[in-house]
Formats: sequence, C-alpha cells, structure tokens
Amino acid sequence: APVARLRHTDVGWHVDTESGRTFDANIVVIATAGIPAAALPDMPEALASDALPSIPFNATRGQLSTLAFDDAFAGASAVPFTVVSANGFAMPPVDGALCAGATYERERLTTGPTPHDDAVNLGHIERLLPALATCTPNRRGAWAGIRTSVNDHCPVIGPVIADAQFRESFARLPHGPFAAAWPDAPLLPGLFVTLAHGSRGTSTVFLAAELIADMVCGTPRCITDDLLPAVLPQRFLVRELRVGTREP
Repeated sequence: APVARLRHTDVGWHVDTESGRTFDANIVVIATAGIPAAALPDMPEALASDALPSIPFNATRGQLSTLAFDDAFAGASAVPFTVVSANGFAMPPVDGALCAGATYERERLTTGPTPHDDAVNLGHIERLLPALATCTPNRRGAWAGIRTSVNDHCPVIGPVIADAQFRESFARLPHGPFAAAWPDAPLLPGLFVTLAHGSRGTSTVFLAAELIADMVCGTPRCITDDLLPAVLPQRFLVRELRVGTREP
C-alpha cells in the first residue's frame, strides 16, 4: 500500500500506509524516483522542507512503443538480436515485434501514451535498423512514465543529512580549514535515499542497492572514496555553501 506518513521515533522509523497498516524499522530506504516530500507531507522537517527539495530534480516524460511489423520483418536479416542504442534504442525482436524508445519531453508530464510518440519511436527504429524502413509497423502497445534526474546527471544515493545541523557545521566551507578538520556530516539516523536515476536506472539501481547495503552493514563500499561524493545527497548543499547560491 502507498506510504501515507513517515516519522522518526525514539526507536527508529514508523511508517503509516494508506491502508492502515504500520511498520517500524531501524533502516528506511526511500526509492521514489524524485521528490518524495510531496507524497509524504509528514516527513521530518529536515527532509520535507530542506534536504531533498534543495536538490535540483528535473522531470522528463518518456514513452516506449512496441511495434509489430508485416511479413517483410521475417526477411530482415540485418536486424540484430541484441539491443541497439544511439540517441534512442531498439530491443531485440520478440514474436515479430520490437520495443523501441524512448522519447524525452519536459513540457508535458502526462503518462498516457500518444500516437505522436509512437511515431518518434518508429523513427528511432528506422534510423537504427534501416532494414526495417520499408516494413509496415502496427502498434501493439505503449507505455509512458516520468523520469527524474538531477543537473549533474548522477543518481542521488546515500544517507539523508540533517539539513540545519549540516549548514551550521559547514558554514565556513568556502574559507574553512582543511578537510581533515571537518566534523562528520550530521545525518538523519537510518534514513537513506536512492533517487534520480534518470535514463540509466537499469544500470545504476543495482549499484545503489549495493552501496546502501554496504553503508548499512559497515562492509567495504562498492565504490571508491573519490567517486562517493558524486552520488551523495549532500553534494548539492555543499556546492550551495561553497558559492552561496542554490542550484536552479
């Protein structure tokens, strides 16, 4: 059931669902693609009002189309049985049909498939697989959804900071001491996010799951220290404190 409320208690996190069921846990991972605060208005203040909305989330509509072709498809020997990708992609054919995508549109954020976007995806197929340019397609199905990404195009993975305390602890970041003198980042205990995977989610969500598991269990992290700052949620607040402005 959808989560209606998430709040921190003396013993961990308490989750209320819309169906009335409740859960208690020491560790909570928010995996809602984009800004979760709008869906969970009772989150802690640091999360709902500052920590995540300060991240520059972008929403982009995308559609996948499944297109069946006429008998000429069977003779299209140049069609590879592997994924072909270059400014669009086509999946390997199954039962005479290809799944192709995907469209990008920021102005319209509806999730209903459209014939226009089917035509765009057909254009991807014809460009990537010229052997099908003379085949007649028939729409078998389509799916549309909303991607969420951020300005630096890296996912947002890791523990959620306690925003007010972080700002206080790192206020002198633009002209402060060397990194070794900084305190540990103040965190909301046991709360993690995996967000903004954009168009690469089928690759990066597995990395995110392993990284969060490493952090929770205290095992060696699956990515190195020099790469970790590129995905942590606080990277946007660090940039804001360094230059004194928030990213658009």
